[in-house]
Amino acid sequence: MARGSASRTKAGLITLLIGSAFIVAQVQAAFAENLRRLVFQETIEISRCERFVASEEFSVGRPVGNRSLGSVSFNFARLFLTATEIADAYPVALQAWTLRYSADDVSLIARLGGEERVVLPLCSIYRLMEIGSRGASVADAHNFAYARSPVDHRVMAIHWFVNERNQWAIGAVEVPHPQLDWPSGSRVYSKAVVAAEDQSR
Repeated sequence: MARGSASRTKAGLITLLIGSAFIVAQVQAAFAENLRRLVFQETIEISRCERFVASEEFSVGRPVGNRSLGSVSFNFARLFLTATEIADAYPVALQAWTLRYSADDVSLIARLGGEERVVLPLCSIYRLMEIGSRGASVADAHNFAYARSPVDHRVMAIHWFVNERNQWAIGAVEVPHPQLDWPSGSRVYSKAVVAAEDQSR
């Protein structure tokens, strides 16, 4: 009886180990797939704004870098133009990533470290637009980053691109969006906290 019981215990342990190894392999495969979804572009050091009044800086017709601001979406105007940000003037480092495949907000936010690390102040988004092609923003695709609305405190995806008149257009969409995945080639920005060397392979 003891020998039979020991055999069953051994068989159970082997089964458990095989099952655990299978689960680990699945987790590793999923993690590797997440790595392949993003291509690291560069780290950008930008200055902060000691005082940033969104309604002034995101005023249609106002120059933002080497382009004027051509349009502001209804959502962006309603949820962000009331913002006034006050911060220290020390530079902040951001990372730019390009999507290899289409991706949804939930998976992107998780991959980049969660809301705490992807939510940027409006000043940082403005600075990215301001440096334009001299920085990481792309003119022929969507650029986007996450910000928290001062109106209802929801996290929104702020997206900006160059329109047919060579002007900036900026908008805001809900997160997660029920019908929107970001297309491949889009550029997303986060705080510089993810190990970039591990993501570029």
